[in-house]
Amino acid sequence: MEEMKVIKYGQVDAIWNATKKLLEQDLSVQAQYWLRKNLEKIIEAIKPLDEERIEFIKTEGTKDPSIDAYKISPDNPKIQEMLDREIIVAITPIELKFLADAKLNQRETNLIDFMICEDKMIKIAKGELNS
Repeated sequence: MEEMKVIKYGQVDAIWNATKKLLEQDLSVQAQYWLRKNLEKIIEAIKPLDEERIEFIKTEGTKDPSIDAYKISPDNPKIQEMLDREIIVAITPIELKFLADAKLNQRETNLIDFMICEDKMIKIAKGELNS
């Protein structure tokens, strides 16, 4: 059951890194499957903003021939505005029990918190509990 979640564009790299760290661990098949699927959905959701950011940097940045790339100050107001934009992503929540053996620090856990739910919450949503 997908849920619509809001993330900031500026958090995507950190979310990517935390998720990749999890995918490198020995987690259940369910956890790895849904982490990968959710990561794919995030990547798809940010494509338009990535394209806009790249075009802006090419237009407003300066070319550095030593690394064959464009540079722009991270303090640029337009870049800051892009990083603050919210992106809505359809995420499939991952039951906490599937991530029981995951090794993440508190910051990484906070970053992926929007993808995690408790088992009981899923059963309530599906009407499987007689609370």
